[in-house]
Amino acid sequence: MNWTEIEKGNKIIPYDHTTCDTPLGMFIITWKSWKETPAFSLEIEGQYISTERTIDDAKTYAEHYLNKKSSELNRYLNRCKPCSPSTKQ
Repeated sequence: MNWTEIEKGNKIIPYDHTTCDTPLGMFIITWKSWKETPAFSLEIEGQYISTERTIDDAKTYAEHYLNKKSSELNRYLNRCKPCSPSTKQ
């Protein structure tokens, strides 16, 4: 996964953050860098996923999440194969 360089908070994302574009959407890891022990929150497309202790843990969680969703999507697509032309009614 290709994460951006760490960016300071701005008008769009108010906390320090890094992002990663994926086929399922953009992951964002945010944290409050002024805290002595910041928590690293992970979300995708605005949906909260997890809070981790380190940025590396959050990145690892994102990768596992993406792999899990990919497997779920593959299983779904394999169950929903379109009917062949000879079986259409």
